[in-house]
Amino acid sequence: MRMKGPIPVVSDNMAMQGYSGPAVMLDAKEQSVSYAECPGFDFTERRITSIRLNEPMRLRVVNRLEHVEVYVNDELRLVAMHYLNIGGEVGLFIDRAEAHFKDIRLRTLNVTRPA
Repeated sequence: MRMKGPIPVVSDNMAMQGYSGPAVMLDAKEQSVSYAECPGFDFTERRITSIRLNEPMRLRVVNRLEHVEVYVNDELRLVAMHYLNIGGEVGLFIDRAEAHFKDIRLRTLNVTRPA
């Protein structure tokens, strides 16, 4: 991913019309990665992370049941928990920025709850 501007957001189903669920946000101005619950963008986790504009970066979001892990350039930067809206759709949303995505891969994890 290559970014220009302050606030690219990568999230589950960011249609923004009645959307509720988790959102992961990269903020180049604040040099941070954040986790929020929508629809109100109530940020629950934020970590300082080097985000360079106009340079490729690798973003990986792993969502296993209620666990969310966010990796930036293969380094674990944020871990969060959410208990509502587990499962569903995935979407990309860019706000006041420009981003170029390539090699996007979505995989279903074979995860079962402990007995």
